[in-house]
Formats: sequence, C-alpha cells, structure tokens
Amino acid sequence: MKKLLFLFAALAFGPSVSAQKTIGISCIGDSIMFGNGLPSRERNNFPAQLQNMLGKGYVVTMDDDPGKLAAQLQNMLGKGYVVKVDKNSRVPDIAVICFADEKRIDSAVLASKAKRIIIALPPVLPGSDLEDRERRMSAIRARAAERMCEIVDLAPVVSAKSENFQDPAHLSSLGATEIARRLYEAVQFRAAAPFDIVRRLGAQAGVSFFGFRTFDVSGDNNHITVISPHQPAKGLPWAQVSGEKSDSITLLGLLERGVHVVISANTTPESQLQKAGLATRPAIASNNSWTYDGQPLVQFNERPLPAILRALGLQPNFAAIAAPGSEYRSGAGWYPGKDWWAQHANIDSLLRAPGQLDIVFLGNSITQGTGGHRTTTTYKPGFPAFDSAFGMYRWESAGISGDRTQNVLWRLQNGAYREAAPRLIVLTIGVNNFPDNDPEEVAAGIKEIVNWIGKNMPKTKLLLLGPLPAGNRPGEMRRVKFEKTQTIIQGLAVRGRYLPLAGAFILPDGSLDPKLYSGDGIHLQTAGYQAWAKALKPVVDEMLR
Repeated sequence: MKKLLFLFAALAFGPSVSAQKTIGISCIGDSIMFGNGLPSRERNNFPAQLQNMLGKGYVVTMDDDPGKLAAQLQNMLGKGYVVKVDKNSRVPDIAVICFADEKRIDSAVLASKAKRIIIALPPVLPGSDLEDRERRMSAIRARAAERMCEIVDLAPVVSAKSENFQDPAHLSSLGATEIARRLYEAVQFRAAAPFDIVRRLGAQAGVSFFGFRTFDVSGDNNHITVISPHQPAKGLPWAQVSGEKSDSITLLGLLERGVHVVISANTTPESQLQKAGLATRPAIASNNSWTYDGQPLVQFNERPLPAILRALGLQPNFAAIAAPGSEYRSGAGWYPGKDWWAQHANIDSLLRAPGQLDIVFLGNSITQGTGGHRTTTTYKPGFPAFDSAFGMYRWESAGISGDRTQNVLWRLQNGAYREAAPRLIVLTIGVNNFPDNDPEEVAAGIKEIVNWIGKNMPKTKLLLLGPLPAGNRPGEMRRVKFEKTQTIIQGLAVRGRYLPLAGAFILPDGSLDPKLYSGDGIHLQTAGYQAWAKALKPVVDEMLR
C-alpha cells in the first residue's frame, strides 16, 4: 500500500518524515543559503547541514514554493510514497532571514508570520567592501532593534578562516558548516522570563551599542554601563568588562546569545547586579584575559568567545551532536571529484558486501591510511602493515579524512554499521576536534559513540583507542588535549577494552618519534603504521578468539 504524505510548511532534508509534532524552520535568503558552487550542494548548503544537526523533531526549508518542495520530497522518498501539497500548510515556527540589503530583510520580516524571527547578518566574503557592509549592517541592526528581532552576525563565524571560502564570491562547504552551527545555537536558544533590568537598577538610557540598548547606572562612587541583549538567556548570565569596550566582536557575540554585558572602570558592584536578578557569577574580562569563578578561560591563543560561552553554559558541544562531514579533500587521499559523501557511500558499500566482517577500523585520516578495500582513496601508506597483521581476518577501513567525533557518530547512525555487525570495531577518533573543543567535550563525543555502539550493536566488541598521540612536544595544544582526553575516556569502554598507545609512539623525552610521524605531529608515516599494527595485533587476536 502506498503511503500518502501531505507536504506542510517545509521539506525535510533529513532521512525520515515523521507524523509527530515538529518545529518548522524557514530559511529565507540568496545564493549563500542555497550553496551555489558547493560540491553536493543539496547536502552541504547550510539549511541541509542545520537539518542534519537538529535531527528528528525539526523540519528545515529553504524554498517557499510548495510545488517544488513536493517534487523534491517525492524524488527523495521514491516509490511507495505519494506526496501532495497541503494548501493549508502551517506557518513556520522560526524564520531565518539572511540578505545583505536592509529593505529585503525588512520586507521578509513584515511578510513572515513566524513565531520567532532570526535575522542573520551575511558573512564577509573576500574582497567585500567593508565600509559598505558596515553601513548596511548598521541599518539592518537598527531595523532588528526596532522590531525586536533576534540577531546573528555570520561575519565573525566564517571570516576567521580562509578555508571557509571557495572563491571571492562564495562560501565553501566548511563555511556553510560554521553557519549551520551558529544557527543551531540560535534555534536552541532558551530565553529567560520577561526581565526589566532598567527598572530593577534605576538605570538611564545611554548610547546604542551596535543596535543593542545601553543603560548607565551610578552609585557608590562607581559608574557602570549595562548593555542589554534583545532577549536575555535563561539564567540571566552576564559578563563583566573593565575599562573600554575594546573587543567588540566578543561582546557582540555574547549579546547575541542573551548575555548582559556590564562595563565598569572600577570595581563592579556584583552584589547589586545579583540582587537585580542577574546570575550569581559573571565571566570577567580584565587586561584582555577572561576568567570565570577565578579560573582562566582561554589557552593556546584560542578565541575567547567559545570558552566564555562554555563557562556560562551557553555553548553546545558540537563534538557530541551527530553531523555529517562536509569536506571536499582531493588532496587528502581522495580521488578527484570525490567528496565526503562519496567516501561515506564507498564505506557503506563495503559494509553491505556479503559475508561477516571481523574488524572495522573506524576513524579519521589516520585510519583512512590503512586503506582496506576502499575504491575512492588513493593514499594507503598503512595497508601493507595492516594487511600483514590482520590479513587472516576480513577487515575494512572506515576512516574518513577530517572526520571528528560528531561525523563518526552520524555515520554510525545513518550508515550500514548496525546491519554489518562486525565482530570488532577499533575506534580511533578525536584529534580533529582539538582546535575547536576542549578535552571534556571531545570525551563526551567519544562517549556518545561508545554508547551508541553498545546499544545498537550488541554482538560487536569495541577496542577503544580515542585519539592517537599528537603534538610533537609536551605542552603543545594537541598534546595537552590528547593527555586530558585519554584520562577521561579510559573508563568508557563497554563490552570491550580501552587501549592506551602513548608508549608506542612517544620517546622517553616526551617528543613524538619522528621516525613514526610526519612533521605535523598528527599523521603517521609508513613506519608509524607498522608500530600501530604491532601494538594492536595481540589485543585484536585476543578479542577475536
């Protein structure tokens, strides 16, 4: 019997259509939204990536033509489904509006009947006229303030890395990932109950700060300025800044996420602010250094904003949120023209091949280098060592260059691993998370993977390695995060084993063995794969007896 589906306000880019209550998100924008120029555009544009991050319970659209949406959905579902348009489709719960022109934004805001409206200020593309952009953005911020719309500035999200752009006019798929993450934060935002800090503090209106309202409070020989977010976050978090408003990017990022910012040249009266209803403890900036509860927040010259948000409980842990990869890496051992999705499909085809698999090596580029029987990769320096050590078993390499914990989690949930049910999975993942995540977040992502395997693959044993040693010398960012991550995950292995491998790769003086590693302190040379296979061999044999 064919299933009849009525298309409501949105097209689900995810793998399933559910009859349960969903939150509809309508993305309204131009070519940046549609992902012009991207490989696998329909999967890598930011609305599609946002859908995959949000998962079930959300339906994301980027086209207001129901007929086109119905046709796309019909093609995705194929035979067995009949898709028809419901003319009484409901209004989306959230509208995300992204244009570079304040008039188009204003028209979209006025036309939208969504319960929440998020105005996304467009990213800065290489070669953009910054002066013209600032003029436009000021006008847009003013309109957003007038209509009390939420603001998300995409410029700081993508402009920090050149890899976020494919050319001077278009974002790369990685840039689209950054936008999807920022919008995920905005969608998941939880607002506080109505809160009037002006009345509580007896404040006087001050000069606008990039469209956000400011208020001056005097008393006790101290003058403070309070910058109020358009919508305060639940828990009423706040940040204290001494002296001038120097780091406007960080302050705007906090305000966008519902954090009050308090600026004072002298000691801030915390008790007065707490009595007014703000949170018990603020994040504090002094001399360009941020602390929370007396502890420094920023290490290794990282950007301060993620660390501040993490301390305030406002930063989602993307390491533990399942999401597909979005990279196109022809220079990372992939055949030209093959992107992340091609690698995922190639692995799935091997998992679905007839016969019982004994071992699946699961991970990132280091695991990809073991080769297996992949047909979309060109660089397999570890294949001779691994085939020599494990050739008596049926084994495959399920490593994808660039993968992070969240990408492996998504592959498990949406691939053929459960159906393949290999006897053993060797999990080596986490090093690519280090630039963006702290060790606790990386470990939480690994824990999600371990728990999923334990719940969904009851006949499969797990050999947990976590990330391999990284960072050429002690004290480097990757080494510090490697060591802390390993300390946390050593108790996670369920129905299997945890195997620390530092001794196989690190010399007595603490440096990585240069005979085993390439100069980047991450990737293995051929001799490194030989050492890895040698360390794994007795444990794998024991687990497969």
